[in-house]
Amino acid sequence: MNTETQFPRQPYHRLWGAASVYGLMLVAFACAIWRQPAYNMDILPYMAEIKIYDGQRGCVVHDLVYQEAARTFPPAKYESLIGESWLRQVWAHDCGAFFEQLPFYSIRPGYIGTAFLFHKLGLPPARALVLVSIVSFLVRYSRSPFRVDTEIRVTVVRPCHCSDDDVGA
Repeated sequence: MNTETQFPRQPYHRLWGAASVYGLMLVAFACAIWRQPAYNMDILPYMAEIKIYDGQRGCVVHDLVYQEAARTFPPAKYESLIGESWLRQVWAHDCGAFFEQLPFYSIRPGYIGTAFLFHKLGLPPARALVLVSIVSFLVRYSRSPFRVDTEIRVTVVRPCHCSDDDVGA
């Protein structure tokens, strides 16, 4: 009995070709994101959260974040992060105002924890955050480009572990 006449072979080689092209596109996008990340204002509070996970407290966290941002980011990008609006200027110079916004960023413990792990493996906090975003991008789009997202969000609010002296009250 000839099985080929009963069950014709599917053209899987076409699927592998399309999947390969799609995979190469994903890798190309990931490399582009790694080479030139689009830093926005959210990166500074997330960097502070990594420093807090590392055991730093008070205004030391604020100072370390802004010093590291000045070293890590391109000068034009750093200037835009600290000076485009009055609010960014206040956050850059007042650690109390900066700490007031951190509870909004502490609600993503998986994101921060993964970035903290990459930081402990040797990456600077900013690059660790970019790597988490790249991994998330690759996982999301490698599973199915047309998948409908469903997510569960866990909200965790962590109190500020600083005294009035630390935040300039």
